[in-house]
Parts: sequence; structure tokens; C-alpha cells
Amino acid sequence: MHEIIRSDNGPPFASMHSLIGLTKLSVWWLSLGIKIDRIEPGKPYRNGAHERMQKDMVRELQSEIAKTAHFYKSYSTNGKSILTDSDFMRP
Repeated sequence: MHEIIRSDNGPPFASMHSLIGLTKLSVWWLSLGIKIDRIEPGKPYRNGAHERMQKDMVRELQSEIAKTAHFYKSYSTNGKSILTDSDFMRP
């Protein structure tokens, strides 16, 4: 288990509405003996590895979404889309 978790100052890691800025998640971490290391507000570069991971994940997901959309647009049967209204309706 980690001894220290670095986080930013936003939800779900910190709360502006509690007396000492703790959320249920941060209280749970403390109860497990995990120390919380918060970066300075407005300084995301202090947590650079995590910010880079998020940027890479977003880029990869956008690429996969674009590939999927292209597949459905290009695949058709008799000039009609293979998707119907029922493909997007949920009970």
C-alpha cells in the first residue's frame, strides 16, 4: 500500500466546504495510514506525471472514438446505416 498519495486540490481529493479541506476519500486514506500530499493550488505542473498521463489518455480515447465513428459511417447495407434508432435507446 502507498504511504503517500499526491493529489490536486479539487474534488474528490479536497473540499472547500469542509473545515480542514477533507473529503470522504481523503478521510478514508488517512484512516488507512496514508498521508496526503497536496500540490499548490493552480500549479498542475507540480503533479506533472499525472497530468501527462491524463493528456495521453484523452488523446488515445479521442483517436479510438474517431476510428469507431468512421467505421460506422463507412459501413452500410443497401445505402442505409447499419444502426437504427433502437441501437441508441435504453430501457
